[in-house]
Amino acid sequence: MKRIWSLLILLSCFSCAKRETMPEYTWQTLEVRASAYNSVEWQTDEDGNLAAWGDTLRPTTRAIAVSRDLLKKGLDHNTPVFIEGLDGVFLVKDKMHYRWRNK
Repeated sequence: MKRIWSLLILLSCFSCAKRETMPEYTWQTLEVRASAYNSVEWQTDEDGNLAAWGDTLRPTTRAIAVSRDLLKKGLDHNTPVFIEGLDGVFLVKDKMHYRWRNK
């Protein structure tokens, strides 16, 4: 009987704990041209896994690179990005060469 009461008290403590909720986020729509690359030497350089802000990219990293003009529009380092047609949220981890615009 003591075990049952202990279990009930423990469960009630967990159920009363303050639950953190994700803050509401309003997604802003931006239409850009997309391209893809892999972090392999023949597509990048010898440090293909090293992104512009110093992040190390891994195959499981859901990361994107953005053109530098989009940085001024708020797509800065670690900004969450939802890409229509793809599952999940990506993070801005890399910057493109200066020649690219609206990508």
